[in-house]
Amino acid sequence: MVKKLFKHEILSYMRQLLPAECVMLGIALLVRLVQFAETDKSWYEVVFTSFVVALVVAVLVCLINVVVTVIKRFYTNMFTHEGYLTLTLPVTPFQHITVKALIGALAVIETLFVCFIGLCVSTFGEVMVELFRAAGYYITSFIDMCAKLGYGAHIAPWIIEAVLLMLISLVSTILFYYLCISVGQLSHKNRVAASFGFFFLVYFGVQILYTIFMVILAITDFELFDDIAAFFEDHQVAGIHIILGGGAALYAAFGALFFFISHKIINTKLNIE
Repeated sequence: MVKKLFKHEILSYMRQLLPAECVMLGIALLVRLVQFAETDKSWYEVVFTSFVVALVVAVLVCLINVVVTVIKRFYTNMFTHEGYLTLTLPVTPFQHITVKALIGALAVIETLFVCFIGLCVSTFGEVMVELFRAAGYYITSFIDMCAKLGYGAHIAPWIIEAVLLMLISLVSTILFYYLCISVGQLSHKNRVAASFGFFFLVYFGVQILYTIFMVILAITDFELFDDIAAFFEDHQVAGIHIILGGGAALYAAFGALFFFISHKIINTKLNIE
């Protein structure tokens, strides 16, 4: 049944994402085709600029669409009338949240990849060659620099840790959205507004607490920042591992907390509209 749930989620996302992505790719192709008719006349400048603006708007629409779909898919499937059917399936809330978070993360990655393909199509030619050439140059330079400094053996672990950090942070962010939606359902009315309110409360609350913590830390112990800077300067390899690995572990811890609270609410205090 979990496999069927994965399949159902993928098909649902495809129905929501593919139309906008196809339109974006079509506009990208038009941008490229227009360039074959390049001329100094004013009409070309107007047409080309219009298509470029349309492409930028289409990319933004695709990015916004995937975020909205991730949020909407969880909300409608779990807390609206669809929830009555969803909860009759022989699938636990744990499996529901896990599947939705993983497919949501996959949908975000797929959308970013499609947007990249669209940009490649629209700039295919000398511009794209130069971009790839510049990227290759900087990557090669970075690898050579690490090899000269004796860090060559750490490049692969750094890449793995960076990828894990990005993936875990993405899943954790999606789980945070799920948490906000789940907490909002505890309200007896205006549940959507309650979800948004909880989101902004947590976001700004964290920013305020972080600022207060840094101010207190700076006032009470100026030397701590110097010690931290000295440590990272003397232990650069370990410092990068700490930043990447520690960041991944921190996001994983927050993600687990978001998952646990959302699961608790769905499992014990579910209030379907």
